[in-house]
Amino acid sequence: MRDLLPLLGLEVNGDVAGLTVYTRRDGRLVAFPASPPTKPASDRQIVQRSRFRVAMAAWHALDDQSRQAYTAACDALSLCLVGHNLWIALSFQPDDQLWQTIRAQSALDLVRPFHV
Repeated sequence: MRDLLPLLGLEVNGDVAGLTVYTRRDGRLVAFPASPPTKPASDRQIVQRSRFRVAMAAWHALDDQSRQAYTAACDALSLCLVGHNLWIALSFQPDDQLWQTIRAQSALDLVRPFHV
């Protein structure tokens, strides 16, 4: 079935039809019954999810050139991240020193993420 998904134009990830689905690093599709939460989110979980939502909205608000610069920085520094992941990590990092170091070492003009 995995071989058919690209032909159909589908990539399946997340919760779909009662299953949690993801692709392993070796390319194999993994699916198991979704397990809904058994208790409500804690106050800390709510805060973290809100912070992540704000960081994601800021990423989507960037222009293509700025997003590509973050991807280029990851490539230039051989980071095991994509630009999106770097943006989120820097949004959660309370110290600007890391952002300044990545910007200087990659020699790219990166938009400063605001801290969430």
